Amino acid sequence: MSATAPRDWTTAQHFAIWLGLAAVVLGVIGLAINPDFTVGDDATAESFAGVDWNGWHGVAAISVGLPGLAIAWFPQFAIPYLVYRAVTDAAVSVWVALDDRPLGVLFLPTNGDLVFHVIVAAAATLGIVLARQGRSAPPVQPA
Repeated sequence: MSATAPRDWTTAQHFAIWLGLAAVVLGVIGLAINPDFTVGDDATAESFAGVDWNGWHGVAAISVGLPGLAIAWFPQFAIPYLVYRAVTDAAVSVWVALDDRPLGVLFLPTNGDLVFHVIVAAAATLGIVLARQGRSAPPVQPA
């Protein structure tokens, strides 16, 4: 298992690093905006970039983003990470559509989280599709 230099990265690795970086940056900002860790009906939310944030949401974003930053260096793990993000973000979208207090710790009173997680799931899926297309393309032969 060896890491690759960024100049030699696959499409999946590029998608993994950007999705991971976005999650970590947004999570840190969200945590700074509203470091509240209350639960249940006392949970609060502050909106930033269309997403409702509290301490739990910030930590959750950081915890799914950090593996992307590490995994991006290893091409064999980039597509599994993108599959993980596509599936989990799609599931979160459904959950948020059905409940404005998932897990009893998040408070998501707007539809921003739903839209955001649909976009992330779509981006991860696009990364998978583009990476798979790049694998199946025949090598270019010099003229």
